[in-house]
Amino acid sequence: MAVMYIKMLFPMLLLLMGMCGPASGDWVEVWRDDFNGNSLNLSNWKFETGGGGWGNNELEYYTNGQNADVCNGSLTITAKVENVGCENFTSSRLNSIPSWTYGYFQARAKLPKGKDLWPAIWLFPQNNTYGLWAASGEIDIMEYKGQVVDTIEGTIWYGAKSPNEVFMGSGHKSFPIDFSADYHVFGMQWTNTFISWLLDGQQYYSVSINGNLSSGAPYTANGQPFDQPFNWVLNVAVGGNYFPVSCYGPVVTPALASQWPQPYMQIDYVSVSQWQTSDADIVSNENVDTGKGGHMYSAIGIAETLIASGHEVWFTVNSCWSGQLTRYGINEVLLDQMDSPLGTSIEHTVKGMKTREVLSGASPAQKARYCGLNFEFIATNVKLLDKQLERPILTIKPDVIVLDQMLTVPSVELSGIPCVWVCSHGPLYLMAGLDERAPPFASGLSATGDQSLWREFRQIVRNSIKEDWMAFNDYMIDRGCKPLPKYAMYNPLHYLNIYGYPLELDYQDIRPLSANFIRFDNLMRTESDLTFVVPRELVNKPGKFIYFSLGHFGSADLGPLNTEYTLADNMWGQEWVSQIQVIRHIDLVITHGGNNSVCETMFFGKPMIVMPLFADQYDNAQRIHDKGFGLRLDAYKCSEEELLAAIETLLSDSAMTDCLAEVSRRIQTDNSLAKLPKLIEDFVQNPDKYINTV
Repeated sequence: MAVMYIKMLFPMLLLLMGMCGPASGDWVEVWRDDFNGNSLNLSNWKFETGGGGWGNNELEYYTNGQNADVCNGSLTITAKVENVGCENFTSSRLNSIPSWTYGYFQARAKLPKGKDLWPAIWLFPQNNTYGLWAASGEIDIMEYKGQVVDTIEGTIWYGAKSPNEVFMGSGHKSFPIDFSADYHVFGMQWTNTFISWLLDGQQYYSVSINGNLSSGAPYTANGQPFDQPFNWVLNVAVGGNYFPVSCYGPVVTPALASQWPQPYMQIDYVSVSQWQTSDADIVSNENVDTGKGGHMYSAIGIAETLIASGHEVWFTVNSCWSGQLTRYGINEVLLDQMDSPLGTSIEHTVKGMKTREVLSGASPAQKARYCGLNFEFIATNVKLLDKQLERPILTIKPDVIVLDQMLTVPSVELSGIPCVWVCSHGPLYLMAGLDERAPPFASGLSATGDQSLWREFRQIVRNSIKEDWMAFNDYMIDRGCKPLPKYAMYNPLHYLNIYGYPLELDYQDIRPLSANFIRFDNLMRTESDLTFVVPRELVNKPGKFIYFSLGHFGSADLGPLNTEYTLADNMWGQEWVSQIQVIRHIDLVITHGGNNSVCETMFFGKPMIVMPLFADQYDNAQRIHDKGFGLRLDAYKCSEEELLAAIETLLSDSAMTDCLAEVSRRIQTDNSLAKLPKLIEDFVQNPDKYINTV
């Protein structure tokens, strides 16, 4: 479940609050220099020497090491008043010998203090692949002016050869910090889609590089020139174009420099980490050590398209997601630790789901009798979140809020900020309790079936949730919100409602929705920085590729039992794989029917065997079965013979294969999610076109 805040191009801000969920990997350190010993490690670093202004009218001459000292576990680069060559100052400039493409670059440093001192921690391309500066790029992790001790900035340079360079960055960012007084960690995360700047582990700015960065540059593909190896550069410059006289007074002289209180930068360490996914040998595609991530994955998909359009996106997240979203260019605001009924691990969540009969072999109708317990569980969590969201809303002042929740959040409703309600569940949830023209949510009943069963199921749900629904509605009213429509989870008239579901599966043929409901074929994240290669042991084997995953909760139902199973030689498994990258390679998907999995599988046009476990998975399974895109089986009662027969049926159905290929072509051609930024921009500027707050 999630709430998002967006700052848009004109500008607009979005905030998303996300619950615990699995990350697809982690930053793993691959290189580090702690500057131990008594001298610089020359296998890691080399000196650049010389003067002449360095293209910026700088005043220093860089020496061959005389201004760089390694002692007591740190590197010190000192600017001095010395006449060398034609310059009145000396300093040092170090380049790393290793280079990297993409990563998390960090340097812990204490900065100098003094007029016109210009320390920089940055990256420069190893080769001029796209031409001389700035065509081949530059990434400034940290720049700083010695007389402005509370301000830093991060910048990327690119475009055509100077003087036709282009830049993007944070501009001058002030903090309640004297950067010359103590050490701080200056960080930059660089992927093939985003570059983000961090201070002491907290992101403060991000830019998208997932596009053509400059039409005047010699680039032929998105992401250039930031797709090449870059080296570290560490230096302290003196004077130059960074200090215009109109802003910073006369150019520094040796006499003025004699008053520098601290003419050196001290660096404790520099490190490089790269994003890696788990390679543990578990027969599952999901990480069972963290909570669910389906809602967060949809939110990331939404955020990616908004950021690519120039908007700034903030997520409010629990600690389990801290640091995992910056690689997408998403700003993070951490929620306070709270005693949530959702817990902090999937094991905790699964235990509760089993207690409430959500995760069991019971039928949907039997599970409906426990809806009251589940409603109470969700309402308790929403109340805990409600107060916590007031602070980021007031602090960030978003232009629009995007949330993915199961119940109304009063602090959002009362904020007066335009709000987009995202339904990452199956679309039957959108009008639950309000519209009876389609089967009830979580029933798994057919749209062409006996409607008396629909009514019976709805009555079971209402009887179960009645008291808890009334209590939550009273809470809403006490908070100052308008009452909810009877048995409704939220009032859709107050929101622009968006959802991801392929046209070929949607229910609008039997239940058209009003103009403030907008369907997209999916809310897929790109995962373009991840890859999957068919394992070598499977490549040359005969037969079809089948992908089997029952999601986080399917994996955790029995627990991680990978040590108790030996896979046949025509099988392969991992703890986590990039599902989006896997599905494109396979012939058949066996899935739990989670909404993301259904949308991703339809995107690639693959037939499905759906073995639902709970909630909208039942609805998705039945809809896929009814529409002829796969078969529904019972995850708890299916026999080996039944499963094998279903596999053979689908793999031999050429008509279904052709139909799904056509669906895939339509979805990929339409690229409906790309239209989301314009929709939200219009909503923010013209909310009355979409919502009724009466």
